[in-house]
Amino acid sequence: MRFGLPTAAPGSQPCPCLPQVECVDEHQAGRALAEATDLLKLQHANICAYKELFISWDNKISSLFLCLVTQYLDHGDLSSLIKANRQKLKKMEHTVISKFLGQMVDALFYIHKQNIFHRNLKPSNILLTGEASFMLCDFSVETLMTDEVKWKIRVEEDPDSKSWMAPEALCFSFSEKSDIWSLGSILLDMMTCFFLKAGEIMSLLKEIRQDTSSLGKVLTLTQNRDKSYLPLCPVLLMMLKIQPSMRPTAKDLIDSPCIVECLTLAGSPLLKQEKHLPPEIVDVLIEGGIESALKFMQTYHDIEEAQAKAIKHITSLLENESALGYLLRLTRPVTSAMRTHIDSLELQLDGCRLLLDVVGQALEQNLDVEVVVDEDVINSLLKTMRTYSENEELLSLVCTLLMMISISEITAEKLRKAGVISDVLTITSNFLHNEKICASCSGVLWSLASNEVPLTEEVA
Repeated sequence: MRFGLPTAAPGSQPCPCLPQVECVDEHQAGRALAEATDLLKLQHANICAYKELFISWDNKISSLFLCLVTQYLDHGDLSSLIKANRQKLKKMEHTVISKFLGQMVDALFYIHKQNIFHRNLKPSNILLTGEASFMLCDFSVETLMTDEVKWKIRVEEDPDSKSWMAPEALCFSFSEKSDIWSLGSILLDMMTCFFLKAGEIMSLLKEIRQDTSSLGKVLTLTQNRDKSYLPLCPVLLMMLKIQPSMRPTAKDLIDSPCIVECLTLAGSPLLKQEKHLPPEIVDVLIEGGIESALKFMQTYHDIEEAQAKAIKHITSLLENESALGYLLRLTRPVTSAMRTHIDSLELQLDGCRLLLDVVGQALEQNLDVEVVVDEDVINSLLKTMRTYSENEELLSLVCTLLMMISISEITAEKLRKAGVISDVLTITSNFLHNEKICASCSGVLWSLASNEVPLTEEVA
């Protein structure tokens, strides 16, 4: 049984990033696979994307494995960064720690809102994606994390593997609060790596599960050695409360001034405040033509309401022949609005409908598609498609758009490079009941084949 899109043909080289978890029997494997399917839906800048999940049988050891195909990243993980700093007795820069904390709180808020818990948060499960940029990976499912036999085997193989776990997690009780404890433990490791040895931090993490008195002493030492860590200490004390009920949630942390600063440094969308337009400004927009609407979109690019009203207004004006002169100028501001306000489903729908009008009229005027649709437009459409991978109405519009623009050889090549083949194959398999979506996806593949874009590697 497989979920997601196959990434390699039988007998081909395995994916370079294929975590495997051994399962006791077929029943456990099936339950674990069912629980893990929610991971395929995760779309977040600081969460490693899951491409496919499947169960595999290993003949050599006669055992079942849950396999999780994830995106491949080769910058190392947080444990290697901490280790390198510890060996050099080097402090972790305050900015790096702040960005890390902002990104992780944002990511945990995202998964907890969907009732998904990481359950095994530790430095080796946080990937480096660049300078001061981090990504969660290796989520665990309840079925496997609460198997006492497997638990004991893992602890015997790596005694320190559970050092970052909350006190209640050691009794197989997992919640959003246990993830917060783990994040606090990692933060403590980062803040003390320049003066605590590896063995000392492991001992401290185990000790504070029962008595946090030693935590205050260590934080005092940390503050004395680096005053920049001072704002983080109260937050850390909250995160490492032994009783889960006393710990904050990710949502609670967002209200902390220290975390707000971290989220700001991380560029978190959680801090985006909703802005509104005065009615008189909207009235001016409605009275103006397309030129006025485009200027309006540029001026109020960060206001969702402004972009939504402008897109609706432009759509109403496209029936006028005088609008033809604006066709080449419409696609970029519309897709920019869609990309900026990706959380608004209504704006995505209206934006796609307007783009269908624009591309349709451009084709009627015999304009080259690549003039109307550039690489930014393509990437925006694919982002919308991937973000709303389960919304049939929106996918129907996007797939129709992709079919229309793929008739151009240049655009078809750009679509292939952007990974559209994998996307349309996944959508087709997920919506076999929707004739319009399947027809559009088939049209895209046909256009790519007709334009001699090689399909072998992606379809294999």
